[in-house]
Amino acid sequence: MRIAPLFLNLFLFLCSICMISNIQAQTSSQLYTSANRDFENGKFEDAETKYRDILDKGLGSEDLYYNLGSTLYRLDRPGEAVLWYRRALVLDPGLSESRQSLTFIQNKTGFLEFAESDFAKFIRAVSSPAWNWILWTSFWIFVIGLSTAILISQARRFRPLLYTFSSFALVISFLAFQAHRYRKKHLAVENFATVVSSDASAQTSPVIDSEAVIELPPGSEVRITRKSGPWIYADVPGDLRGWIRSEDVENVWPPSK
Repeated sequence: MRIAPLFLNLFLFLCSICMISNIQAQTSSQLYTSANRDFENGKFEDAETKYRDILDKGLGSEDLYYNLGSTLYRLDRPGEAVLWYRRALVLDPGLSESRQSLTFIQNKTGFLEFAESDFAKFIRAVSSPAWNWILWTSFWIFVIGLSTAILISQARRFRPLLYTFSSFALVISFLAFQAHRYRKKHLAVENFATVVSSDASAQTSPVIDSEAVIELPPGSEVRITRKSGPWIYADVPGDLRGWIRSEDVENVWPPSK
């Protein structure tokens, strides 16, 4: 007799969650429409506030990121604009509007960006889970082939072929491991940051008065290698490295609110 009230309470609880989610979605949609209207009317500060309110609700999309980037550019904050354009591209790499906007800002500010080699493009074209699958599949093929050649007497006459096949599988596994490692270390979006301030530079040491390695225009791309208090040590386009104040950069992903 107590089971029915339990299921009824659970049903009502789930219904309330659905209703709250629906109301929040409608509210966010209205807020997004209002923000777009503010942008069209030149009320860029109001538009930014509303876009960020949507982000505070845990909602995000490539269109929202792109619109926020455009708003920040109109507010003369090109570094932050570039940051959000790049975040839009994380969700939709084919978003031509973001790429066009990045090119436009780069022509104006001259921000630095890594040039991607054909090798890096190839490694990036294969997802990290796919490299992992290739690695372990090839490894187990190597193990099975070698074990068959050594332990199964009936396979004796095929040993040269099995040894060759196993060796080839081991090479593929090793190359996949290196590719997976390279992708994680050099290409993972979580390692990249964008310069958001207008007076940033890469310096020779984590000291304010240290010598500058290179000036970093707003929007410049850097790859973080390690963090140390209020400083980061990062790769800079042009095969350079230096210390940068943490407050001058922001990680591309995951997005902050």
